[in-house]
Amino acid sequence: MLCQAISLGIPVLAVALPELAAHGHKAQLDFANAINTTISFTESTLLAGEGQICLLFVPGDKDAALTLGTALHIRLHHNSVLEAIRALSKMSQKGEAVRLPAAYLTRLSAWNATRQLI
Repeated sequence: MLCQAISLGIPVLAVALPELAAHGHKAQLDFANAINTTISFTESTLLAGEGQICLLFVPGDKDAALTLGTALHIRLHHNSVLEAIRALSKMSQKGEAVRLPAAYLTRLSAWNATRQLI
């Protein structure tokens, strides 16, 4: 998939969120940095006229991908974490509720609160 994206000229960004077990201020800073970098990459790529992007999650963590998708939804729609989770749950192919690990949910909430202060 990565090679195919590159061969098609689709911009690719590798994303790594801090491990779930990580804690403290540094973990939150690393989390916010990863989210903000991805949002910046996404916005600048789409503004440049690219129709697609490829986000590569290391090490292929679906919880990290879902967390980042939630952050992108919040950024694009200016809504809260809860509203984003509800919207993404409705969009789920199986109609399943979005479930984020507690550590990611806490970090995402802190990121969103800080983002709203700026």
